[in-house]
Amino acid sequence: MVQIADTEHDRVGFSDVDYSYHLYPMQKLFDGCYEDVPTMKLIARLTGSVACEV
Repeated sequence: MVQIADTEHDRVGFSDVDYSYHLYPMQKLFDGCYEDVPTMKLIARLTGSVACEV
């Protein structure tokens, strides 16, 4: 499982995510909000992460 970022701007006021709750392997690519991630940086890191799993 690849998670792009912690949250979205619309959800910033919610409580933090408890990552210990997730019982499956996951990788978070960026800290902060999804909307703040530059598109080219997102594409590069996501492509690299997915390519390594194949």
